[in-house]
Amino acid sequence: MKNIRNILLILFLFSCSMHASAQDEIIKKHPVKKQDLGVKELMLDGMKVIYKPSTKDIISVSMFIKGGTANYPKDQEGIEKLTMSVLAESGSQKYPHDSYHSLLESYGTNIGAQTGEDASQVTMTCLKNKWNESWDIFADLVMHPMFDENTFNNKKEEALNDIKQNESDPDSHLGNMMYNSIFSGTNYNKLIEGTETSIKAMTQNGLKIYYSNLIRKNKAYIVVVGNVSEADLKTKISMLKGIPLGIAPTALTDKHPDFSKSSLYKEERKLATNYIQGTMDAPSPGTPDYVAMKIAVQLLSERLFVEIRTKRNLSYAPYAYLAGLKTSYANMYVSTTDPVKSVQVMIDEVKKLRKEGFNEKELVNKKEGYLTTYYMNLETNAALAGTLGNNENLSTWKNSLKVLDDVQKLTVDDINKAFKKYSNAIRWVYLGDTTLADEKLFNQPLD
Repeated sequence: MKNIRNILLILFLFSCSMHASAQDEIIKKHPVKKQDLGVKELMLDGMKVIYKPSTKDIISVSMFIKGGTANYPKDQEGIEKLTMSVLAESGSQKYPHDSYHSLLESYGTNIGAQTGEDASQVTMTCLKNKWNESWDIFADLVMHPMFDENTFNNKKEEALNDIKQNESDPDSHLGNMMYNSIFSGTNYNKLIEGTETSIKAMTQNGLKIYYSNLIRKNKAYIVVVGNVSEADLKTKISMLKGIPLGIAPTALTDKHPDFSKSSLYKEERKLATNYIQGTMDAPSPGTPDYVAMKIAVQLLSERLFVEIRTKRNLSYAPYAYLAGLKTSYANMYVSTTDPVKSVQVMIDEVKKLRKEGFNEKELVNKKEGYLTTYYMNLETNAALAGTLGNNENLSTWKNSLKVLDDVQKLTVDDINKAFKKYSNAIRWVYLGDTTLADEKLFNQPLD
């Protein structure tokens, strides 16, 4: 992390002592060299391993399983999240539920699971002096999970309660509306948390079968960041050699949502305010336009805050973001009692940017903030493991090491071209008083 701190120091000194345009010129003439951080890609017992040595006493491990929503049919939506949730809580054959949790607590070790649109993870964070013991638990969990009945019943009940809460929570329901409408016919149309109908139909044995078919070397890879030698790592990974290789995976292609014209999908609900989300197209991670569009959407978010919150007080927290997914998209969001004025401001800003673009000062300031935030977020081994692993799933882990160069090379022309290319239409979802949702307002042309 010493190199990262050096980078942050250089950026800080630039920002304190020089005019923005002069700073940009010096960055162009004397760019900070790309940092490789000592990351290695290994193939151990048929398993891809991304390995980053560290001097810290915390070791972080993430086992990624590719596919996410592509792994199951629509009528089984939610099965992967429930499976991974039960997996991480149940324990294993060697370490049944009670001893599993007791040992983890005594070691100060955390094991968990995460599930997303494109992949799932089993994660472990432990102290170096408990590395051997913690890995033994982790490996047995992956190889010989229990899926005990009591944990299954508890997690199933939790899943059903979460679904009910998400349905009643306007923001969560708005996201589901987007996936059900804009992403209809694609894998993202399958809700990660599932539905009441799909979860109720799941059985303990069904989860066991699903996991046994899911865990395959051709779909999995492991990221390890910590104070561990390569020789020791090879020994540890050999404990997973029993994982089947699996059939050579085909490319996980998916139907792309239609962004050829603007649209409105609305749902009536009696609420104190109206919840609105506008979705635009976006480039795929790893493509030339991706970083440019990411910066552009962050700048758009700042403009929306100024125009909607600061100048007009139409909403408490309007924002925009770029979803870091295989099928990426850009979202604008607002909750407001005056949807007509708020949506018109959002559309006007998109129109203005398509015509006039962003300016040089905005880009220089955003570069500084973006890079500082990015590298500060890598200060922990767990965060670095997650970044390496997520980039590997979306394109390649090597892209996570190119961020410094990619952002510094960006020009205003780059972000303006990217934004105009992917903002041809806005597909809206609206939850609230639908009498205020005029189709003409939402479907107006952007040029």
